[in-house]
Amino acid sequence: MLLPLALALAGCGSGNATVGGCLNNKSFLVQEQNNIVRGSSPGGVNFTLTLYPTRTAATRAHSQLPRSASVELGDAVVDFAGNPAATPGGAPGKLSRSALETIAACLVRP
Repeated sequence: MLLPLALALAGCGSGNATVGGCLNNKSFLVQEQNNIVRGSSPGGVNFTLTLYPTRTAATRAHSQLPRSASVELGDAVVDFAGNPAATPGGAPGKLSRSALETIAACLVRP
């Protein structure tokens, strides 16, 4: 009887999962602390996801980041700057469209 409660509290099963728990369940490798999720996508691109209290705060924070290495998703900002190129002289690693869609889906909170 305690197992379902423990799983729900851990962000598993049908309980309300955390953003980090949701991403880990989708093959990302992340750690979450307060309003920040750090880790890597299944494709190996490192990122920091910051959740803000309002969309306005997220927009303000996103305006300070390079557009080529960050995305605003509602009241959250994903920063993936600093990833190395896959090949020498190539473009820096970026989160794929599917990775960003997964992050956006995990941000949907009931």
